[in-house]
Amino acid sequence: MSKREKFVSKALGYKGYNCSHFIQVMSDYGAEYGDAWCAWFVSTVARECNLANVITFSGGAGSIPRHSVAANKGKWLEGYNSTPQAGDVIVFTWNGLGTYEGSGMDKYYSDHVGIVYKVDSTYVYTVEGNANGSNTSSTVCCKQYPLYSGKINGYYRPSWTLVGDDGKDEEVMEFKKGNKSNAVLMYKSLIREAHSLGIIKNNCDESDSFGDGTDKATREIQKKYGLVVDGVAGVRTITALRNAVSKAQNKLIYPSEISKGWGIGVRMAKICLRTLQKKGTIKTKPDGKYGYGAGTKKAIKEVQAAAKIKQDGIIGSATANAIEKLLQEN
Repeated sequence: MSKREKFVSKALGYKGYNCSHFIQVMSDYGAEYGDAWCAWFVSTVARECNLANVITFSGGAGSIPRHSVAANKGKWLEGYNSTPQAGDVIVFTWNGLGTYEGSGMDKYYSDHVGIVYKVDSTYVYTVEGNANGSNTSSTVCCKQYPLYSGKINGYYRPSWTLVGDDGKDEEVMEFKKGNKSNAVLMYKSLIREAHSLGIIKNNCDESDSFGDGTDKATREIQKKYGLVVDGVAGVRTITALRNAVSKAQNKLIYPSEISKGWGIGVRMAKICLRTLQKKGTIKTKPDGKYGYGAGTKKAIKEVQAAAKIKQDGIIGSATANAIEKLLQEN
């Protein structure tokens, strides 16, 4: 069994445990009863697997990837365009945007941390501490999230070769017609996203392998971005596709103004508005239909009134800042 597999196995073995063991093991690092202990859980598992060379122990969710990357123990992968694998450390942002950089934080700043134990074409599966109750009542549990969920900030991938793994258990990022694996399914998921965003005309086939449709879409990607057109999805092809998807998604998430339509930006705005309504900050609940409807516009105007800015129902930079400020208030 590789070190990476032992790390995952050890973490899963703690399912159902409360905070006590992890606080005790990490007490010499400052862990105390009552702490938010998700990072102490990850640190304990890493410590008990003798992984100090690839994972920095910390009580902060974002501190684990931040300090580990700074010490050249592994690499950082952005959540919105990366393919995770078992053994990755996953960090979350509960604002639904996958980052707090717009609030002045660095890219690693996160609300929660866990360990990836499985990935398929639709979900990433995790084992987490302190994820089903209060700091003193919660236990280690398993969860699943859609790939590229806005809750996922990113992944820290340890350099497993530093602790003796040969890396043969990691899938090579190069796929071609006839290949069949979880990584191929995730590549096809990225193609579907690119197709839905209008980046490419061809969509992948519906099979569970790299079929004719996927080959055609791959060649379109390669031609569009000036790559060798051979139908082989290697690092350059996949990176070009990821970058294009990321750029298109950012236009949806951070448009200059939102006043109609649909997309990730509208969805994120409505999530924030529902949160404000539940907190009692505003009275209006955004409409439940898909897109920017009358209820959403009314809720935005209420936010604008509270912030004493122009009440036009349009989400510009001033309104976005007002929403963020209201969310941060107790």
